[in-house]
Amino acid sequence: MPVADHLMIGGGVAANSRLRALAQERCEAAGIRLRVPRANVAGM
Repeated sequence: MPVADHLMIGGGVAANSRLRALAQERCEAAGIRLRVPRANVAGM
């Protein structure tokens, strides 16, 4: 069981499509929900 059940990313990480995709893949594999703010909130 994971220590955390959510991961929230923002800023430059959220703006980088490759990092978002990698984070999503890793979170799905670990059973963690990835939270990414809307583009206008994250400064994208």
